[in-house]
Amino acid sequence: MSLELSPLDELEQLLDELLALLDASGERYWSRHMRRAREGVAANRLAGVSRVLAAYGGEDTFSDLELLVDSEDGERRLLANRRLERLRNRIHELADRIASGTARGP
Repeated sequence: MSLELSPLDELEQLLDELLALLDASGERYWSRHMRRAREGVAANRLAGVSRVLAAYGGEDTFSDLELLVDSEDGERRLLANRRLERLRNRIHELADRIASGTARGP
């Protein structure tokens, strides 16, 4: 029997993956922002989800972030940014579902 994660637990897990990527890439600003959001999510507080969503949209936001991972290694940079894009999309979609009340728990 496999245990299904609640939407908040899944969001926390995705944020952990994102934080590992941001930290490995030396991205400090968004790492701090998402770390604070993760703390709220881990405490089962909607404020954490709201902090996640506040990072998206508009000019010069998390939506526009491009990692400069070892700019000498173009393939490594490309892979890191593809991973960022996948995580960013999954996190936004899940946070939006949680905030709108359409996410269902296990």
